[in-house]
Amino acid sequence: MFKIIVGIFFVLFGLSILLNFSLFKFFFSFLIIYIGIRMIMGASCCTKKKELNEEKDIKDVNEVMIFSPVEMVLKLNNFTGGKIVMIFSGGKIDLRGCILEKDGAELEIVSIFGGAKVIVPKSWKVTVDGASVIGGYDNLTSASKGPELRIKGVSIFGGLTIHNQ
Repeated sequence: MFKIIVGIFFVLFGLSILLNFSLFKFFFSFLIIYIGIRMIMGASCCTKKKELNEEKDIKDVNEVMIFSPVEMVLKLNNFTGGKIVMIFSGGKIDLRGCILEKDGAELEIVSIFGGAKVIVPKSWKVTVDGASVIGGYDNLTSASKGPELRIKGVSIFGGLTIHNQ
């Protein structure tokens, strides 16, 4: 997923040079439109609340959010990870109800013009391996032992903060 996002970014950048249009104006225009829509509609009207639990026999999460903030609460046994893509979006992802598999889990998060707060249990060790373009990752967890959650991803004009509670 990382290669695809970065590849698309470079293709758009190359096309903007070739066709003499401003990539910055393109993204900035979308950002202004998004902010205007959010101000008109209000932040709470668009927030999707989603809860995944073990009753559905799900072990991972695969979500794509575009222009729609989300509050996710996951309660999964044998959680293996998954993929979350946020474009002009963001929200809160609560993993405190999950139980990791013995080998840990790998969660891939892509954030473009958005951001998220990920909440994990205090007993989890979290490692973050990501690339960012005018964005970033903040791992504010403190556990050094325990089951490991590996977070990989890309942040372009966005961010990701991982907390444990």
